[in-house]
Amino acid sequence: MNNTVDRENDLKALGELKGRFCVKAYQRGYRWTKEHAGLLFEDLERFTEDKSSEDKKNKHYFLQMIVVSRNLEPDFTAKTAGADDRWELIDGQQRLTTALLLDAVLRHKLGGAACTGLEFTITYDTREPSSSLLVSLIKNPDQANTHCPDAIMDEYYLREVCKTFLKLCDGEDEEKLKRLHEALLKRSVVLWYDTGDYDREVNSAEHFIRLNMGRIPLTEAELCRALLLSDKNADLSQQNLRAHMWDTMERELCRPDFRAFLGYPKSGPTYMEILLQLYFLKKSKKETETHPLFKLLYEALNGRSANSRNGPYVQEKSGQEIWDELTCLFGHMRRWYDDSPYYHRIGFLMNLKGGQNWLKRWETLIPQDTDSLIPLSETTIKNGIRSAFRTEPDEMFYSQHNDEIYNLLLLFNIELTHRKRQRFSFVQYQKTTWSLEHIEARNVEDLPEDKYESWITDHKELIEKLTESPHQKDNHTDNGTKLLNIIYEILKKHDHEEYRKLIDDINTYINEYTGYKESNIHGLYNLALLDQSTNSSVNNHIFLNKQSMIREKLKKQLTTGSDCFLLPGTEAVFLRILPEKEKGNELPFWSQTDRNNYKTLLKSVLKEFDLSFQER
Repeated sequence: MNNTVDRENDLKALGELKGRFCVKAYQRGYRWTKEHAGLLFEDLERFTEDKSSEDKKNKHYFLQMIVVSRNLEPDFTAKTAGADDRWELIDGQQRLTTALLLDAVLRHKLGGAACTGLEFTITYDTREPSSSLLVSLIKNPDQANTHCPDAIMDEYYLREVCKTFLKLCDGEDEEKLKRLHEALLKRSVVLWYDTGDYDREVNSAEHFIRLNMGRIPLTEAELCRALLLSDKNADLSQQNLRAHMWDTMERELCRPDFRAFLGYPKSGPTYMEILLQLYFLKKSKKETETHPLFKLLYEALNGRSANSRNGPYVQEKSGQEIWDELTCLFGHMRRWYDDSPYYHRIGFLMNLKGGQNWLKRWETLIPQDTDSLIPLSETTIKNGIRSAFRTEPDEMFYSQHNDEIYNLLLLFNIELTHRKRQRFSFVQYQKTTWSLEHIEARNVEDLPEDKYESWITDHKELIEKLTESPHQKDNHTDNGTKLLNIIYEILKKHDHEEYRKLIDDINTYINEYTGYKESNIHGLYNLALLDQSTNSSVNNHIFLNKQSMIREKLKKQLTTGSDCFLLPGTEAVFLRILPEKEKGNELPFWSQTDRNNYKTLLKSVLKEFDLSFQER
């Protein structure tokens, strides 16, 4: 019995297309951006204004190929009467959907002056909200401006493209809009390709994959989605369930806070590729290979290479087994995200400064005897944290161990947040540029000349406080008073050469008074993590001034809700919220007692990680 349908492979104007096109579950959703829409509009605009397009040779505006199939499966045709006008849209969803949106906007702007619009429809097999929104936008394009924070990704792109067309048509005269509409319906053509009974062993999903393998717009994740959702051993209800679950997982991975916790780089894979890359973490595929994830999935499903029928055999898994493992991994990722200790400690490991990329960091957490992240334990995580530090905290010095100091202070701040039963914001952390700041600065080698006077004035106030302090040492009283008199005189002269020598004299006096050594200045217990903006404003100021400026920043954050992100450990240091602090006995500088108290706090907060803090 011959069940073939006459196949027509020719050029068709968009206005000639009729019937109902269905986008099945294996396909990605609508993904055209406003940039794509803008380029199409401008291209069509140029076409209508080009006089040479009136020539017979150039009378058509080509929109590439549309690949369709008369899907004869009962589940497809039984949905509605009149199945003869239903087509499965294998390739061309993005172009036809965009054409429908542009047609709707042009007719909306033209009102009664518009001719009949496009006569085909598009529905999504497993995305009812997308189908409904498309119908609504065709009826009234202004609905694109409705804010829907919980919309799925398809809906976001549909609205963005519709809004783009509305904006591009604003202010255009009626005649121009008519020309554009006529060009869209009558002169925009597609190459119509009906697969008919061509290679019946190749199903629509495989056609889709083959057609898109070489195209940039189709991502690794979308190819893998098509492969999993076209599983020949899964019935329609299973395919639909997978499509729904895929969209749910993708929506979760779209959340900036979830991605930041996972260590997702600013320019990295598409969202679902995060899950797929973690699933195939220990598989050997060259990073330079084209579509490595798709090939790994293909091999796992088919037991052979995706490139060659004679490729190496790989243990075959059923589509359901792989799907169950993927969803199980995602479930664990969600559990880690929701569990405070896992969230903070994994988040720290994935946001370390320097070293490996984010995938290599994840790979270090996989136990040796398994290929899976799922048995990830607290012990494994703590071991991972310990291995991030090769230098003992007391031996860490600025410029020699900057990355280790940075990471230790980051861990300190994350753990301190966890202790307060709050959640550290990895999103805010990733948005901010951070740097190490000396709590008590002594380095003036890079101090510009125009800052000399303000530096001397700051330190004049410090020396005044030291000479008035009840802790003033008798042998320093006279020296302090003499130095102040010199400062008063030189400040009147505004002489930069004398300023330079005076700065050295001030540093000598303060270092003798405080007992500061080079190791004190550049050691861990005189360093804090500050955002670059705050660091720039407090740089080279004395401790008391830094303390005052940070207090003001905190006050502004509380009263105005500014974007300032001051870390809790940094706040504790500069406001001296430290253990063993003697009230009313504070010196006007960052003293040895302060450094000892800072060390005690660090040791207490990080005690679970067995870092080797020396005894005092």
